[in-house]
Amino acid sequence: MEGKTAAKNSFGADLIKGMKTVLAHQRGQIALEQVWPKPVDVKAIRKRVKMSQAEFSRAYGIGKRALQEWEQGGRHPDSAAWLT
Repeated sequence: MEGKTAAKNSFGADLIKGMKTVLAHQRGQIALEQVWPKPVDVKAIRKRVKMSQAEFSRAYGIGKRALQEWEQGGRHPDSAAWLT
């Protein structure tokens, strides 16, 4: 039980620290670094799991056209797509 309490205290402290950082940024006191996710090779992932585009799009609830565009580099998955 002691480990859970320590984890809660650590989480709380981290949350407070993060909110203070956000507030300082909002006040113009500090600048924050922007971090962007690296592109993902959707086609390589699909091929690794040995699925056709139709199978992959059905399995993950992705439109087949969107999947094709991701694989061709025309579009990239948004953050909602990564949640699946």
